[in-house]
Amino acid sequence: MMKTELELEKIVVVMDQALFAKACEILWTRPQIYDSIIPVMGNFHTICNLLLIIGKLFGNSGLRDLAVESGTIAEGSIRKVLEGRQYNRGVRLHKL
Repeated sequence: MMKTELELEKIVVVMDQALFAKACEILWTRPQIYDSIIPVMGNFHTICNLLLIIGKLFGNSGLRDLAVESGTIAEGSIRKVLEGRQYNRGVRLHKL
């Protein structure tokens, strides 16, 4: 096993959101077997979740109207942007 060859106490495994959810289920049911594995969700999915949280917090407070009326995001795309599904548009909106 790579962990023993490298003489590590713990090993970090970076994965996408779907695999992260399954890995956490497995690790929670058998913590004594997999106690040396640390699952980490990748940056892309972490940012998508952050965009979703921002969209939920500020979507009804005028962010939706501001983005559409300023021409930053099209009216047909704003829902997906605030749900964290349109990564590029969401990052551009939140940067502005």
